[in-house]
Amino acid sequence: MASTPRSILAGRMPESTSAQHVFERDVIDPDLMRAVVARLTATLGTRLCAREQAARSVALVLRFASGSDLSKSRRLPEASAHTEDLRDMGYRILRQHGLQRGRVRRITVVAEDLVASAPTPVSSCCAPSWNGTAAAVRVRQVSVSTGETNPAGPTNWWAPGAQPCEGGSA
Repeated sequence: MASTPRSILAGRMPESTSAQHVFERDVIDPDLMRAVVARLTATLGTRLCAREQAARSVALVLRFASGSDLSKSRRLPEASAHTEDLRDMGYRILRQHGLQRGRVRRITVVAEDLVASAPTPVSSCCAPSWNGTAAAVRVRQVSVSTGETNPAGPTNWWAPGAQPCEGGSA
């Protein structure tokens, strides 16, 4: 049996990467969906920084209770691995989906059209872009799996526009 020669490129980085969240039950809460998009983009930002890559576009894929998928992709103004850029584009796409009462079962965020970027410390990819003069705001703790608010649970204090790094807080 003849084999087809294939070239293998050592160290070649992927052209896209994704993160997804499957809900325990169908959700319609837009705040919960935004919280999931924020967490997923933080994961992607950290991953891209660690790989020294940047995304030129972001895609958001929603799986509905019916089993159908809806996907939209948008180009970033410039390639970026910064969590805030990825998150803001994810929010924009989520708004553009125009969900009214669609029951969402899964959210996937995809960083696409990846390019090499200059080495950046992972902490600066997750760092908020605010200048420190804005007042901190209180963010309610929302269970990503159930969508329930836990007023007795820990409260996070974030500056406007700040996004916690994966596994930590800003």
